[in-house]
Amino acid sequence: MYKKYSKITAVVFVLPALIVFILTFLYPAFRTGIMSLFYVKTISDSFANWKFVGLENFIYLFNSELFVRSLLNVFLIWIIGGIIVFSIALFFASVITFSNIRFKSFFKTVIYMPNIISSVALATMWIHYFFQPDYGFLKSFFTLIGLNSLAQVKWASPDYIFIAILTAYSFSNIGYYMVMFSASMESIPASLYDSASIDGANSFDKFFNITFPMILGAVKSAIVIWSVESFGIFVWSQIFSPLFALPGTVTPKVYMYTQLFGSEVTISERNAGLGASVCVILSIIALISFLLVNLLIKDKNK
Repeated sequence: MYKKYSKITAVVFVLPALIVFILTFLYPAFRTGIMSLFYVKTISDSFANWKFVGLENFIYLFNSELFVRSLLNVFLIWIIGGIIVFSIALFFASVITFSNIRFKSFFKTVIYMPNIISSVALATMWIHYFFQPDYGFLKSFFTLIGLNSLAQVKWASPDYIFIAILTAYSFSNIGYYMVMFSASMESIPASLYDSASIDGANSFDKFFNITFPMILGAVKSAIVIWSVESFGIFVWSQIFSPLFALPGTVTPKVYMYTQLFGSEVTISERNAGLGASVCVILSIIALISFLLVNLLIKDKNK
């Protein structure tokens, strides 16, 4: 009797969450997948107005120079930015966790602070106070050290804007992953490092033979999160090119937004089916990245 009521109680508590999950995630995901195979003029059109086109939307996307460039942009941000973010985040996490510096909490808070600031405010700050060609930090810094040729570079111009957004986006995410790695490092038993010191291991030996293998689970999770976030960049691209998508800043989400809600200046014909196709492609990329991470990185601690 007790088991019977326990099952009923479990169903009562789980059912509302399951219904909400189906209505807010599964149904929209299924509808988006179906929509990607149709020409749909607006996202609110009824199913009766949809025109089946099969894989034409996907063929159009991969023949579109702008969409292919958007995939290349986020891939470069993913690989180059990932190397920058993870390298610096691991360094800061190691220093803060294992060194004897004072005010560790203060430094951890300062490094993490960009993550509590709105992306809009953060991107605006980078554009107006870092890359600004007349009084920005780079202008002043390069002038100070005598590199006048670099001081004259307009980093927010179309020629250099990809480097600008890559730098800004990468450094603005370091704090998040630093906290993730630091939390994982703090769980490593100190006795392992004591034993390694007795055996004559130096700091590099300890990091590559103890620290990194022990936080591999956190690294795997970080790679998956970074993959999803990198291929889903939207706000940063919009702030760096607010009027229309530049080749150096366009991302798949911006391309999708343009197809769904863009003005007649930026697109000749709206097609919500194309936007849905972009969503499908991004979902496949996210799934592949998750599978590859689990296939290539084996966590021996499990």
